[in-house]
Amino acid sequence: MRRIILSGLAFLVVIAASLAIPARQAAATPEQASKFVGELSAEVLDVLKSKAPIDAREARLRGLLQRGLDLDFMSRFAIGRYWQDASPQQRSRYAAVFADFVLRSYAHRLADQRALRFTITSVRETENGDVVVDESVEVPQGPPANYSFRVRNSGKGPKIIDVAVEGASLLLAQRMDFMLVVQKQGLDGLIQAIRQKTLEQTGT
Repeated sequence: MRRIILSGLAFLVVIAASLAIPARQAAATPEQASKFVGELSAEVLDVLKSKAPIDAREARLRGLLQRGLDLDFMSRFAIGRYWQDASPQQRSRYAAVFADFVLRSYAHRLADQRALRFTITSVRETENGDVVVDESVEVPQGPPANYSFRVRNSGKGPKIIDVAVEGASLLLAQRMDFMLVVQKQGLDGLIQAIRQKTLEQTGT
């Protein structure tokens, strides 16, 4: 995670503007985005506080993440222009392994965490109509962790298109990692690399 965060900080300067592509649907309002993130966070907190086995917590978290993240947008953004060059079959295979990787790896990291409280600290609109919801996460030991959720209307209501940890975008960091692979090995090579990374990080 530390490597991902540091990579995101460096890459943020280069392509942060890419996230400013206007949404095709009507933008989510700050009130809608705040309500969406707040309700999703409350459900995540219930899972983290439960005494269920870790496998059960991971499964519940995957379901919450699948509902909360705009995986279609995230998968396309993560490979930039290479999405347009891909065949329909490649797009389908890539989108499937991307979604599996994000849901499993994020849920795996979250499931063993202990959080006491999630508090929304600010809500702000961006120039392109997205809404950024900042949240502070109180943990048993140490200072609170600061997260920012970029929310966009997906056409099916508000969805999270990016998560920043202490100001570092995870999606931008992922894009840097993925594009380095696809430039050298092509999209098929990236698909295989994502499968392997999922296995290494989650054992599944």
